[in-house]
Amino acid sequence: MTLHSTPKTAPAPNAPRKVIFATGGITNGRQAREILDAGASVAQVYTAMIYGGAGTISRIKQEMRDDAKEQKTITKR
Repeated sequence: MTLHSTPKTAPAPNAPRKVIFATGGITNGRQAREILDAGASVAQVYTAMIYGGAGTISRIKQEMRDDAKEQKTITKR
């Protein structure tokens, strides 16, 4: 599944829930929202934290909030 693709079928009602971890190249809030909106359960930002330091998560969360306001959408995450 790529970032811009959409599933062609809905999961069966009794199907076990799959957890999808998206990794690699996620460095800002917009990228994290795009990954989560594409269906990922988790957006891993390990490298961004290593290079960006302790404030990286707070920055990404704020960027996600700002992006949601700009897009006039509500994020569940």
